[in-house]
Amino acid sequence: MRYTFRQEHAACGACGWTGQVFTWSHLTPQCGQCGLPAARTSTDAYGVAPGIVPDSIPGGIMIRHGICNPDGSPRRYDSKTDIRAEADRRGLTILGETPGARELRWY
Repeated sequence: MRYTFRQEHAACGACGWTGQVFTWSHLTPQCGQCGLPAARTSTDAYGVAPGIVPDSIPGGIMIRHGICNPDGSPRRYDSKTDIRAEADRRGLTILGETPGARELRWY
């Protein structure tokens, strides 16, 4: 079995503390205030594991320049992958990136 060291959301029944602690996945988290064992709570308010950045953009984003519609009107994108794919298709890069760097494979 593989154990991971990760950030957990925890709550202490003894002192009432709630917060985040780093602990091994197979061990009981310790309270950040009094040091007693604490109970794991939900991962977070959005249902996403800690440290995971979702690709989707809730509600979408309207882009008005660069990768907008051909007539110049704003275009809506619902994920970061869609934005990157359209920028690649038009030969554009996101500020600070090197063109074609993602296609380079290291063996």
